[in-house]
Amino acid sequence: MLFSFGTALCALGTASALVISERGVETRDVSGTAHVYLKESNGPSQHYASGYIYGIPDTPNQIPDHFYSDIAFQYTRAGGAQTPESKGWIGGQDDYTFRWESTLSNYRTARQQGGQFILLVHDLWGADSLQSEDAPFPGDNDDWSFYDEFLSALISDIKDNDLIDGVTIDIWNEPDGRNFWDREQDQYLLMWGRATARFKSELPNLALSGPSVSYPPTPDDEWWNNWASYVVSNQSLPEEHHWHSLSKTFTSTEMLKNYDALLAKYSATREGLVNINEYGHPDEQNPSGSAWWIAQLERANIFGCRANWASAYALHDFMAQLLGKPGAGTDDYDPKATGYYPNGEYQVYKYYASSMVGDRIKTETTMDTNGDVYATVDAEGGVLRLLAGARTTTGTWSIQLEELSALGLPKSGEVGIHTYEFPGSDDPYARLDEPVDLGTVTHKYSEDSLTFPIYSENVYDAWAFEIKF
Repeated sequence: MLFSFGTALCALGTASALVISERGVETRDVSGTAHVYLKESNGPSQHYASGYIYGIPDTPNQIPDHFYSDIAFQYTRAGGAQTPESKGWIGGQDDYTFRWESTLSNYRTARQQGGQFILLVHDLWGADSLQSEDAPFPGDNDDWSFYDEFLSALISDIKDNDLIDGVTIDIWNEPDGRNFWDREQDQYLLMWGRATARFKSELPNLALSGPSVSYPPTPDDEWWNNWASYVVSNQSLPEEHHWHSLSKTFTSTEMLKNYDALLAKYSATREGLVNINEYGHPDEQNPSGSAWWIAQLERANIFGCRANWASAYALHDFMAQLLGKPGAGTDDYDPKATGYYPNGEYQVYKYYASSMVGDRIKTETTMDTNGDVYATVDAEGGVLRLLAGARTTTGTWSIQLEELSALGLPKSGEVGIHTYEFPGSDDPYARLDEPVDLGTVTHKYSEDSLTFPIYSENVYDAWAFEIKF
């Protein structure tokens, strides 16, 4: 959704202390044990979580290339939203052209950096949550001519500018709420059918995605049921299955189970990839929350685009608040200025992308689902790596490594755990040039299993653990 879009460680033996976020975040205790099953692989590392909505400046090459490559950039979504100079199609040709040029620039940057691009049709139309109360929507008064003209112009621009390779078309963002679709669902469904027919006929090589609802699916939800019934009967089920997760409720595996059960009610099955194309409540956008989301998306083999809670020019900058620069968050902010630097969350994604290579290992979240871990085994380098975080929670929990002998280690003995901390705060532009090296501590284990505690003393910090074998 766009606006208008502790220190831990077993390694140091610290004591647990619960701390409430300075932002007043509603915290829950985290407890229990997250498991790592070293004999069970989930396939090679994929970096499913390395995407975000907007966050790319409209000026080419403004953010240095390494900031993209260091996090294994995978996806972005854009369509020129909230640019003060234009209102999109509903503001006239010049306003549409301005947003199209922003979209095209972002697309070219995404492809240059090896990422996929999700084209946001609603933003090009002008429904970016800042539209006026009397703004038109497709199909008003059962008149589709204005929308048909828009589709014709958009399809022509896509073809003329070769915006084909690596592109997915998002039919409409958050049609379940009034910010982006201020009409009834029946009108939206008619728009969906009209749009998918045009795109499939005139741009057959592009994947379509949706419904990009603001909350995950459940089999008994009325809005989701109306949509599923329509797209199955209309034969317009999208090739890619996209929705948001911004409410701090469902886990990734629950979302998939619910979506598949929903489709099954209408004798349909899911094919094609799933993308949680906006993930992360603002309270979850810190190192700890990002580590939790990485574990979730990797476990379920789901792509994700990090939500962007900025607005106006800042929406088109900072890689969705993974970076800062001089003047960020102040009245001195210059959209075209450079001087970028990483924050704590960026360092989490960098470690995830640059260090966590090899095979992904099966893991399970804590029973309360508030603590989670992502694990990889680099057989060539002889290193097991773990990335751990909690979901807006504080408390004491554990990670248990099962079957250490799968790494070639004896079933009892001792190992050194090298720990890195990724500190965070309530300032999204706080600079962190590298994680904090907390050193190596030796741990004894027996019966082919090792359990060690995590002390989540605040809602911000994440940790990485490395064991050489």
